[in-house]
Amino acid sequence: GGAYLVLDHRQPALRLREIIRESRLSLAVTTTSNGGYQEIADEMDFVCLDIAAVLIAAESPSNPRSGVTPDNMAVVRYTSGSTGKPKGAMSIHRSLTPRLPDIASTDVCLVNNFWARSFFPLTLGATVVIVTEEDFRDVSRLTDSLERNGITNLFMVPSHLRQLLGIGPDISRRLNRLRSVGVGGEALTRGLASRFKELLPHARLMKTYAGSEMGGAAARQTIDGTSLATGNSIGRPVVNTRIYLLDRDMNLVPPGVVGEIYVGSGHLGRGYLHRPDLTAARFVPDPFGAGNSPGRLYRTGDLGRHLPDGTLEFLGRADRQVKVRGFRVEPGEIEAVLHDNDRVYQAVVTAQKTGSDNRLVAYVVLEAGASPGVSGLQSFLRQRLPDYMVPAAFVILARMPLLPNGKIDLQALPAPGPERPGLDSDWQAPRNPVEAAIAEIWSGVLGVENIGVHDNFIELGGDSLLATSVSGRIRNRLGIDVPMELILVWTIATIAAETDPPYLESA
Repeated sequence: GGAYLVLDHRQPALRLREIIRESRLSLAVTTTSNGGYQEIADEMDFVCLDIAAVLIAAESPSNPRSGVTPDNMAVVRYTSGSTGKPKGAMSIHRSLTPRLPDIASTDVCLVNNFWARSFFPLTLGATVVIVTEEDFRDVSRLTDSLERNGITNLFMVPSHLRQLLGIGPDISRRLNRLRSVGVGGEALTRGLASRFKELLPHARLMKTYAGSEMGGAAARQTIDGTSLATGNSIGRPVVNTRIYLLDRDMNLVPPGVVGEIYVGSGHLGRGYLHRPDLTAARFVPDPFGAGNSPGRLYRTGDLGRHLPDGTLEFLGRADRQVKVRGFRVEPGEIEAVLHDNDRVYQAVVTAQKTGSDNRLVAYVVLEAGASPGVSGLQSFLRQRLPDYMVPAAFVILARMPLLPNGKIDLQALPAPGPERPGLDSDWQAPRNPVEAAIAEIWSGVLGVENIGVHDNFIELGGDSLLATSVSGRIRNRLGIDVPMELILVWTIATIAAETDPPYLESA
């Protein structure tokens, strides 16, 4: 009857401590290899599964009678919050039941340590293969795992799918058992969908509109030749789900008119843990419900409209929330953390498109006399926020551009240039053909000029997805295999010193 809260030990200790405090967590189930929780929660009880294995094995094998119903809370997932603090969305047991079971008992499904996604196929008798987050992000290792295990069903964000399809035409032979790929969390472009159909014609591509508060998927669409032309269509509501497009007064808008997306379902979550104010603002009474118990609607904050064929089109956010690599990010939370830094006088964080992906850009006005280097600001944020919430670029301004009413003019903020950011490390030019070739690859992927051989990939604006791309280019050009996780920590000088390229194509 207890509720499950996921704690990712790779996140900064300060953020984990804040989540533990906000959630009032009472018990941690862990292993000795993840025993670091004791450093951030001295008053919390622990069950270490490997230490307690003998005692657990002695317990009764009978199923307990917990009295849990489908409406009991099952799991809490913390996401970025607009007030500067993470918020915990509460899901109920009913949310964990699949509403569109397109999985057969003969299927083999791959998940990357996301327990809810493993639950769906298990309830239907399918096989589940779990890979680490590192293996999931490294396209070479991911492809090997998909091929070796004969994966038939897979879910990923479009940015990860783009990396997978970068393998090229050979992907069709290697993934010949793959029959269904679900995508969600980011916009799916026509170009990416067309590339999927070209390289994996035997597999089905499904777009999903989902969220923790909605209790999972609220709308789905199978991508075919017709739907490729509909842009950001998110399909139709799944079974037992209602989707309304409403104006500011919660009136239905006509077809073709933009409205805010509201979702109604018996699968909706309870709200936000210990946040009754936020729960009341986002989970509102359903004015269209029938009978004495009309139910609730979840106000998504997303904008959309009905297309002529009746499907829904997603048109962005009504607030500042953005999606970065599939994660929901509130720029206000990053700004709040930046303002805790003594060097920062003023800060604004925005999301800017780079191709089909979003990247975060921080605009900072420093206190008088503060050092302009960005390495310290990045380090400060990485101690408090997950990696996906740390901006890829920092722009140091003398003052913020303002509108006549005194508010910051977001449209007047300058785009980050290709110049190397002001890092704490001194710049040193490449000293040999190998370093020059790697620097050129980094520059092409990051869009940064004059990269030094002692620069840090992450401080230059890199992330795990970009590191995967760099790994592939180094392999293709220099014939050496540098795993994605090493690119995130090694400098160009270290890569060149630790490897022996068998050939240099043009370096």
